[in-house]
Amino acid sequence: MINVVFDTNIWLYLANGFDALSKKFPEGSHHIELFNEIKKKQDEGEIKLIINDVILIEWERNKHHTQSRIEKLKRRIEEVDKDFKKIRNYYDADDVEAQEKLNDRVKEKIQTEIEENEKHIEIVEKFLKEECQIIEISDEVKKRVWELAIKKDVPFLKNKNNIGDATLFFSAIEFLETTDPIIEGTIFISNNSEDFCEEGNRNEFHPKLIQHIKNRTLKYARTLHQGIKFSEEMQVQIEEIQKEIEELARQEAYLESISFYCQSFFCEGNEHIISWGYLDNKIKILDKSFLEYDPNQLNLFPDLPIEEPKIRESGFGDCVICGTTHIECPNCGEIICGVSIWADSEVYKCEYCESKFRFDYNKRFEEQVVYLDIEENSEER
Repeated sequence: MINVVFDTNIWLYLANGFDALSKKFPEGSHHIELFNEIKKKQDEGEIKLIINDVILIEWERNKHHTQSRIEKLKRRIEEVDKDFKKIRNYYDADDVEAQEKLNDRVKEKIQTEIEENEKHIEIVEKFLKEECQIIEISDEVKKRVWELAIKKDVPFLKNKNNIGDATLFFSAIEFLETTDPIIEGTIFISNNSEDFCEEGNRNEFHPKLIQHIKNRTLKYARTLHQGIKFSEEMQVQIEEIQKEIEELARQEAYLESISFYCQSFFCEGNEHIISWGYLDNKIKILDKSFLEYDPNQLNLFPDLPIEEPKIRESGFGDCVICGTTHIECPNCGEIICGVSIWADSEVYKCEYCESKFRFDYNKRFEEQVVYLDIEENSEER
């Protein structure tokens, strides 16, 4: 048997399925199945969940967050009807009736999921309060946590409001001194790797925390599946969900990297809208180094190391509200508003770096390009 310690975020995840690392609600009832397997492990004596009064206090304070998934599902029911109202005029009468019946079945399934989650939250709370072992928070633990918080020492380097998790950590260490000899060790599971781990190593406690642990067997895990051995089927589910979460995170990071806020007069002057767009189109940047490069030189001097200039690209895109085109300055990367990619005679100037550029068709690449700091009468290859 091993002791297992969850921080508050893990308990909230088991209740509502909200993943603190990805800030997402994975679809389905994975959190319910995961909790059921954890409960079964405790019932069968494989693990023992330990908590302290701080976990119970934080549970009550954050209990409204357990309703987040339910609120999301309720909004989804409303959206079924709203979305259909937008297009029902395009349906024939018979089709409207058929679609309404289909919508009713969809809403029934969502309502069933709501009821399952409401019941599940009650089960998790009952388990937390009645079936987990509550360990004492001694005056010595309170004093140690307070001193570390004042000094801004680990685990308070980045999170000043880490009293709860720190108290849980040190009370768990103290509890280990009186642990039954049959206990094989203790796993402390928390998503809060920034405070509990050293930068660059998110899989072990910070060296300063290890000094407090000394000879006691207390290991750190960032996620549930790292700390607890689940069934093969559950492990496959966890890995699949983790892949989906990581892919969503990559997509969001990419979209964030190419997004911009509209700088047009229309949008900036309208306080009632938030206008934006994506620089998801690319255009080649040709500068003087490109025009000065002559590929025939390679034939004249075969032994001379002449490299072809690397061609950079600028991102450009339109505002989703007003349609104004924005582009990254081909020199400094700042966002420039109101350009026309197809205005060959127009010369633009960046207000930030004062570089000039224009657009034109390039025969070699057979596409529109941007010429940076090149005079209009320059020869183009």
